[in-house]
Amino acid sequence: MTPGVMEDVRFLSETLSGRESQSEEEERAAEYIHGRLSSVTPDTEIEPFSCVDNWELVVASYLGEFLLVALAAVWWPLPAALYGGAVAFAFLAEWSGRPVFSRLLPAYESANVVARLESQRPRRVFLLTARYDSGPATLLTAPGAAAAQRALHRLLLLAMTVVVATCVVEGAAVLGGAENPAMPWFRWTAAAVLGVGAVLYFIAAAWGGDAPGANGNASGVAALIRAAELLRETPLEDSDVWLAATGAHGRGRAGIRALLGGAGIDKSLTHVVNLESVGRGTLRHTVAEGMPVAMPCGALLRAAAAKADETLAVPPVRLTSVATDAHTVLAGGWNALSIVGLDEDGVPCGWQWTEDTADLVEPDQIERAAAFAVAVLRGLERLDRA
Repeated sequence: MTPGVMEDVRFLSETLSGRESQSEEEERAAEYIHGRLSSVTPDTEIEPFSCVDNWELVVASYLGEFLLVALAAVWWPLPAALYGGAVAFAFLAEWSGRPVFSRLLPAYESANVVARLESQRPRRVFLLTARYDSGPATLLTAPGAAAAQRALHRLLLLAMTVVVATCVVEGAAVLGGAENPAMPWFRWTAAAVLGVGAVLYFIAAAWGGDAPGANGNASGVAALIRAAELLRETPLEDSDVWLAATGAHGRGRAGIRALLGGAGIDKSLTHVVNLESVGRGTLRHTVAEGMPVAMPCGALLRAAAAKADETLAVPPVRLTSVATDAHTVLAGGWNALSIVGLDEDGVPCGWQWTEDTADLVEPDQIERAAAFAVAVLRGLERLDRA
């Protein structure tokens, strides 16, 4: 008998509890998902890639760098401003999924699992994704802390801006033969905020518990497999569908970056639907996504999702509490949206936490998420054809 959605959830979250990025459990999860998707289509592959092995350490290093910027500004404020601006730009690029200095760090292997359902006369590509690693449980993902992530990152970006701006103002004053004694106070206050942020991320990098990852994101993988079965039963007419279980989400969403970077497909003809933590909470589809700055989801995707919402009751939401794979997709200029289950704080239920167990997952909601994803693809095919 073919396993059902709860069998998939239980295997991934109980048999393979703690599927942290680049772990042995993540590798075994890829093999399991490969076997499940191979039962739908023989065109299924495990595609390895390499990425940095500690994302929290990368973030902490960027934040800590601003202490050096503030120190350099004591003697050379204008060069320090250029240095700080470069660090801030590189940090934003990293956060959006474009590696800069992290390319210089040691890299270790993870993998994506990709299955393809091809049509005879394809006019577009639909990419249905779900990350399969669970991520570590840290002080930054504790209940209540995840809901404050957007505010934290906005504060950190403001502090970066203050450090760079005060360097510029003080440097301009020095060139004019004047002094501005208030600037160092503002700068060191902002640098202290960034120093505290660096400490928080260093602690998160050094300490983390195992997250079972039943809802996040074994439920998304189960919905992905179920959607594959529905599409096999009734294929789309003129669209290729790629079903991708992505690895290393906990490494700066490296899996989706590797997938899009090596896909060789046209951005303008590709639409991405991401399944994230769909087994608990209130099921929603995103119309804008990203943290700390939200980006609008693809217009045709939003229209197709709004039509599917009329029958399947998956209403729209702006997701700004956490960064999903769709955040990186949108930042790269692709069309994307997520289907996600949210708690009352607007955070995916059990997000990277130790209590995210299979007994809390609702199988009917996973089925509804899979049906909604397929309805969006079918509706998008009709809209794009019109």
